[in-house]
Amino acid sequence: MAEKRPAGEAHWPPAHPQLLRTKLYVPQARPGLVSRPRLSGQLDTILDRKLAVVSAPAGFGKTTILSVWAARCRRNGLPVAWVSLDERDNDPGRFWAHVVAAVAGLTQDAPANAGWPAISPDQAVTDDMVAELVNAVMTAGFGPFVLVLDDFHLITSAAIHGAVGFLVDFLPPQMHLVLASRADPPLQLAQLRARCHLIELRAGDLRFTAEETEVFLNQVMALDLPAESIAELDARAEGWIAGLQLAALSMRDRRDRQAFVRSFTGNHRYIMDYLTEQVLFQLPEDAQRFLLETAILERLSGPLCDAVTERAGSQAILEQLEAANLFLSPLDDQRNWYRCHPLFASLLRNQLEKSGSDVKILHRRAAAWFQENGMLHEAIGHGLEGRDFRVASRLIGELARNHDAHSQPRVMLGWLSALPEEIVRARPLLSLGYAWMSAINGQLEAVEPLLEPVEAWLSKNQTPTNDDNPSPDGGTTPMAEEEWRVRPEEVDIDVDLLRAYVSRFLGSPRQAVLSSSRALARIPADNLRLQAIAWLCNGHGQLLENNLAEADAALVKAVELGRSSGHIAAYLSAVHYQGQLRKLQGRLHDSLAVYQRALDHISSQTRWRFAGIERIGIGHIYREWNDLPTARRYVEEGLALVEAGGDFVFLRDGYLAAAQLAQALGEHKQALTYVASAEDAVRREHANWDGDLVAAWRARLMLQQGRLDEAVRWSENCGLRIQDGLGNSRATGLLTLARVLLGQGRTQEAECLLDNLLRMADTSGQTASVLQTLVLQSLARQSAGDPVTAFATLRRALALAKPEGYVRLFLDEGQPMAELLLWGMARQEWIGPQLVTYVEHLLSQFGLSAGPAAAPALEATGPAQVSSDSELPIEPLSERELEVLHLVAAGASNQEAAERLFVTVNTVRSHLRNINGKLNTTSRGQAVARARALRMLA
Repeated sequence: MAEKRPAGEAHWPPAHPQLLRTKLYVPQARPGLVSRPRLSGQLDTILDRKLAVVSAPAGFGKTTILSVWAARCRRNGLPVAWVSLDERDNDPGRFWAHVVAAVAGLTQDAPANAGWPAISPDQAVTDDMVAELVNAVMTAGFGPFVLVLDDFHLITSAAIHGAVGFLVDFLPPQMHLVLASRADPPLQLAQLRARCHLIELRAGDLRFTAEETEVFLNQVMALDLPAESIAELDARAEGWIAGLQLAALSMRDRRDRQAFVRSFTGNHRYIMDYLTEQVLFQLPEDAQRFLLETAILERLSGPLCDAVTERAGSQAILEQLEAANLFLSPLDDQRNWYRCHPLFASLLRNQLEKSGSDVKILHRRAAAWFQENGMLHEAIGHGLEGRDFRVASRLIGELARNHDAHSQPRVMLGWLSALPEEIVRARPLLSLGYAWMSAINGQLEAVEPLLEPVEAWLSKNQTPTNDDNPSPDGGTTPMAEEEWRVRPEEVDIDVDLLRAYVSRFLGSPRQAVLSSSRALARIPADNLRLQAIAWLCNGHGQLLENNLAEADAALVKAVELGRSSGHIAAYLSAVHYQGQLRKLQGRLHDSLAVYQRALDHISSQTRWRFAGIERIGIGHIYREWNDLPTARRYVEEGLALVEAGGDFVFLRDGYLAAAQLAQALGEHKQALTYVASAEDAVRREHANWDGDLVAAWRARLMLQQGRLDEAVRWSENCGLRIQDGLGNSRATGLLTLARVLLGQGRTQEAECLLDNLLRMADTSGQTASVLQTLVLQSLARQSAGDPVTAFATLRRALALAKPEGYVRLFLDEGQPMAELLLWGMARQEWIGPQLVTYVEHLLSQFGLSAGPAAAPALEATGPAQVSSDSELPIEPLSERELEVLHLVAAGASNQEAAERLFVTVNTVRSHLRNINGKLNTTSRGQAVARARALRMLA
């Protein structure tokens, strides 16, 4: 039977080794604090609210008041879970892992099967996982309790902000959340305020009142100041608690305290610079020295400080400094770890720099201690700060060999970039690792220069000696023996793989195929991880070259090998391209199966940086099926994961999928915002790979939004030529170019381009391109007044699209497509019985009935027209709108039309909006085509 424990006391289940339990303790309140019942009383109303926000600048006592209140809540039987946040908690998995541990720790019965979500600190977290936390709270038998997230301003991750907003929206009734922050959290505070779900404590609430200032200065600090001095000091400090505390510490041993008060001026920065000097210099010399020498540390412990200062007795000094109220706070109940107030710590570091001390030596001592205690990340950071590049480079290499590099490439790249070039070039394997990290982070142009020392070593085909590797200090850089146990042929394979990886994104897919094929010929049969990478690069290169059969075979192998070897990055990348290939082949159901298998597989994983693209792929297919709510759920979940992971390939494709979905939902501004994000992804670190695809999609969206002028500008500069083929994502650009030509009324040019496109897409097996081309050809024929040929062309598209259930393919073309489908339904013998149900379904997606009264009677031999009993009535155009329409049909731009009519460009745009509204069209080109079909234009 479980031992009974006091209410609110945490007893955590076994935690992930990367969880810091010290972050889950409520900071202990200091003795002698000023009683502030007015604040505690406001916080007590939390049981009637969802959220309390304690928001104020640094030094206003947010943590102090919350820790006092939390201790009182626990004494009164209200459990309080606490998480002290830091910058590292911007990793969503780490953030939520600590939150789950804190909440789960409030119950004595929290076994692994109790429903608590198993979140790893390295895992990207979705709303589903936050929902699991909510459900676990609901089923765990909790009474009312509070969760405090302290220093929430350190969290800048949009993914975490969104997930916390989700938690607030669906907070269980017994759970109440408190956020302490220096700035308002990015949540729906106005909505929460309006619904009486919010408590707010701000700087004005937290400032010491005149009475509290007097109690603090004269009773707590025992300064015995006269009322006038207290009022003057309070007026200048404006109730800022940290400033008052610094002032009080400076005055403790002064005789003329009133003179000090009179000189107490300046803004916060100058006040703290002055007062810290006064406080520091009033301490005994050994305490001053201790504080300065340990100022390089973010967290302090007795053994660590002993190592850094090279003196024993640090634990006793830490306890003395805490007792003296010198900005030192314990991080755990046993007082093994402490932290200095960040502001005081930064000032101590500034003073350390001014003191002339050898700061590098202090960092090197810290690095040695962290290394001995297995904390390699901290050891590397201090090694770099201490310019001990030999140790730092060796530890970086050790992490890389343990496959830790690929789980945090940004961190690894930051470390590598901090090393001097001489060190990197002196260790070719380190340079090779640097090249890989640069490639993974999108810094593609940096790869080849980093491979130069690797190539030089390979050409020698021998192990370099220390004499070959001068250090920046003029000595030698000892080489780690284990680095050179690798055989040259293994390094050569790695170089080929890296070049295959990079070539795909630098416009050389053929080189990617050649380099990966060369690597595959030499990779050992039992090295499945390297084989997975090689087949991935080979398959993607073949896909970019439009060799679909070869790409399919290679990507199937990459998926299988990535999964069986556990190389999840290669696996999901291969899944991404295989899913794209299936869609390109028009196989939507097969594409969905590819993505769904991947989602099922990674759902069992606990460590995920690359997750999300499989959800985006699923959402993209549901968008095509016009199941927009399901599509939105998958795309939003996937995009949050992709943004947290940061893979530049997934970011671009994820943003483009989100843009197309937003357009389908009618969220036009959001669609363009997503395209802008995709543009940022391809420009990241000068990669600019395949930016033409993003530009083509921007032009396509411009057309759908009726902004023909902008799409025309794209077409004039895109440089696309049909003779260049369909590889390298050119199909999207060429199809967009055809749309622009149709929108300009250049039907003959558009049809010539589409004829060539159809032939090439048919030959290469790009069924998706075939479908889009047929749709555009049918609309071109319709606008030319040839509905018979138009529908005959459309019928071929319908026959190809029906087995896979395409909907948006037709729906995105708007009213002209609806009219052509209605025209066909009036002649069902032309459709054939096998397509009637499908066409009826498509018309229902347009919101139209397929009955006889709804069918427009388009003459087969003349321009299209709509019967008077159509369900698509046309509101007459005004005389000025007809003038604008005739000018647009003649090819005039908005500016040219404005000049001809002696009006502003905005007036022309307003007329065009009215025209589109009356004709049920969405672009200039569609309006012209519709008007011609209705014989409104000569």
